[in-house]
Amino acid sequence: MNVSLEAKIDNVFNEVRIAESDIRAGKLVDLSPLESRIKGVCYSVSDKEKQSRVADPGTLQSHLTALLVSLENLEKLVTAKKKGLVPPKFSQETS
Repeated sequence: MNVSLEAKIDNVFNEVRIAESDIRAGKLVDLSPLESRIKGVCYSVSDKEKQSRVADPGTLQSHLTALLVSLENLEKLVTAKKKGLVPPKFSQETS
């Protein structure tokens, strides 16, 4: 996998984890920078020139799938907090 793309994905994962932690702690979180980084990952994935440099498309697919699951979990957490519900726990929190 292209190192820069892998680094971008890892950075987004880290930011999602930090956002989840802060939201659970009751802090207000600006998700705009995260959204911008996600757009950057999407651009990198869709860039035809960079696609040829991806050594293992299977690894890229699994990283992107895991990232999408993490983002979906963040969305569920934000929705629950917004509605005043108990935030759900996700598998990565219990392992």
